[in-house]
Amino acid sequence: MMLSRIANSLFWMGRYLERIEHMARFSKVQYYSSLDAPMSLNKKRVLESMLEMNGLPKNFCKHTDEEVLFHISIARTNSYSMLSCLNAARENARGARDTISSELWEAINTYY
Repeated sequence: MMLSRIANSLFWMGRYLERIEHMARFSKVQYYSSLDAPMSLNKKRVLESMLEMNGLPKNFCKHTDEEVLFHISIARTNSYSMLSCLNAARENARGARDTISSELWEAINTYY
């Protein structure tokens, strides 16, 4: 029988890892489509959608490519950034360390 604390940790570990994967794929597709946008207005709209997808308001930054990519990927101040989600997944994995395989634990730490 699994304790509810461990089940909760495993659930959220999986959710955070799914969120990272989804954000990485979405960001890649959206970023490359912003490069192909014919007008700067369309590029701005694509970058705004990337911010909104990550839970940030449209006017969060000046909408430069670097700022948007920074905030959705490695900004420590953004609790929904991929790095923050990876930290949360790692903490949940640590809480269920006895339950998960050593390969999964090593994969999460290597990714970290």
